[in-house]
Amino acid sequence: GPVFNYGNELGQELFQYSWDELMTTSSSKTVKTDNDEAMEARKELMQRMESEDYAEFDGVRVDKEGNEFLIEHGILWNVRAPPKASDNDDEPKEGKRKEAPKGPLIGQAAVFWKWTPQPDGE
Repeated sequence: GPVFNYGNELGQELFQYSWDELMTTSSSKTVKTDNDEAMEARKELMQRMESEDYAEFDGVRVDKEGNEFLIEHGILWNVRAPPKASDNDDEPKEGKRKEAPKGPLIGQAAVFWKWTPQPDGE
C-alpha cells in the first residue's frame, strides 16, 4: 500500500517511528483494522475520497509499539498533479458552471491536531 512520504516531528513522535522508518512504513500499518467497525469506517472514508477529494474523519491509529490513539476531526485530502492543458478544453454545458479540471491523483495528505491515547483493550 501507500507509504508515508512526510511526517513532522510530532507525527514521528506520536507514531513512534524515526524519519527513516516512517518513510518506509505503509500508512495502512498505522490504522486500527482489527474490528469490523473500524474496517467499515476506513472503507467508507476511502470511498468518499474517490469522489470528493476531501473528507473529515475520526479514527483510531496505532503506533509502532501497538499503542492506540484516537484522532478526532482529522482532515484527509487527495493530492493531485496539475491538470494537462488539454483537460481545460471542454466547454461547460448550457447553464452549468464549468468544474475545475482535476489532474492525476499522486497521493493523499492528512492533518489532525486532536488525539487522545486509548486505554489498553479499547
